[in-house]
Amino acid sequence: MYKKITSPQNPSIKNCILLTEKAKERKKQNLIVVEGLREIRLAIEAGHDIKTLFFCPEMMEQQTFESFAKKLSEKVEIIEVNVQIFEKIAYRESGGLCAILQPKLLELSDLKLSQNP
Repeated sequence: MYKKITSPQNPSIKNCILLTEKAKERKKQNLIVVEGLREIRLAIEAGHDIKTLFFCPEMMEQQTFESFAKKLSEKVEIIEVNVQIFEKIAYRESGGLCAILQPKLLELSDLKLSQNP
């Protein structure tokens, strides 16, 4: 069962909007917003930790979402929202998924260069 939010005044929704709009806030909270199934999968493969996942069942097939959600850590907070709220938090057309992630910070020494870069 997922948490369901129906109010745009909810603190989770307000925070997501703030993170989307303000770079200073993203830096302060050390969080980023990623939209779309493909992009979220790529972020997971790159080692980013999902903190919160917003999904809109009217914009995404339930079966696709269920198979994706099964692969997520149980620590991920999954929140169902309606179309109106999703349009507030989304900054582009993303197919009904939006995630708040903690970025994986890399050091210069983490870069792997080829023999002849």
